Amino acid sequence: MSIFRKAMRNDDPGLGNRSYAGRMILPNGRFQIRRTGLAWWLRHSPYQLFVSLPGWGFLLIALGTYLAANLAFAMLYFWIGPTHLLGLPPERTWQTFLGCFFFSAQTLTTVGYGRISPDGFLASALSSLEALSGLGGFAMWTGLLFARVSRPRSRILFARHSVIAPFQDDTAWMFRMVPAHDHPLLEAEVWATFSWVQDEPTGRVRRYRDLHFDRSSVRFFPMNWTLVHPIDAESPMHGLSAKDMAEAEVEIMVLVRAHDETYGQTVHARSSWRAAEILWGRKYANMAENAEDGGVVLDLTRLGETTPAYSQAILSEPDPDPPLPQLVQSQ
Repeated sequence: MSIFRKAMRNDDPGLGNRSYAGRMILPNGRFQIRRTGLAWWLRHSPYQLFVSLPGWGFLLIALGTYLAANLAFAMLYFWIGPTHLLGLPPERTWQTFLGCFFFSAQTLTTVGYGRISPDGFLASALSSLEALSGLGGFAMWTGLLFARVSRPRSRILFARHSVIAPFQDDTAWMFRMVPAHDHPLLEAEVWATFSWVQDEPTGRVRRYRDLHFDRSSVRFFPMNWTLVHPIDAESPMHGLSAKDMAEAEVEIMVLVRAHDETYGQTVHARSSWRAAEILWGRKYANMAENAEDGGVVLDLTRLGETTPAYSQAILSEPDPDPPLPQLVQSQ
């Protein structure tokens, strides 16, 4: 399409101009970038690794570390000999090893029931070292757990599809988002970047243009919010069809910043939509209703629900100056 041949400023958000296969930002907000050339322990600090792990991964590693530490100390107690642990039978049997294991668990957690006690220098020194390791280890895991649960998260949900729908006397690109938690966000701001690939003498390059919104900030963000980018003459989407966007590998990336009053910190969220995830001639269905006891009820399952915006769907290849189609009356 000739629309991509005209000179346009390049608002690179920091992703570079080289054309890469696939999308840069996944719908869940993660950058699709993998680093190689360094050992994994040099690419990630232990703190970042444990704080960013999924909840199941964190619990699995914590439990595995606890069991491995107990097993290692139990083997050392068993090697020293059960005669140095008062309360255990002197024979080396499987039941004796289980006794060493549970004595290790009691020492590591500093519970110390007293039924089994160390006797001799080696057993006493080893139990003292284990108790010290337990105090330090549990302090570390407690700190990591607190860091995970106290870390502010935006928990902003984005509609899976964005839409191109009527707006005033023209059309606009829109997407909808909503906070997933009950405590509202304040001073929310939104930025969007329109990205496409085009052929140049140096090869295929990716270009960027910032998108302006009809309203890009709100003081209060407790409900669903539909962002509207008018497709006017200044818009990089002006004159494009769905086919043009697909061929140009269009990706629209969004960054949201807001203040979370619960944590007293700024939180961020991001997402993106590719050409195939833009619905033409659709509009978002209403997801808010009046509650019987007052207030508003938000049905989050309807976040991405859409309805026809026109009596006839928008053509994939619009006329240069098409007449406005008849709008479907809102229910």
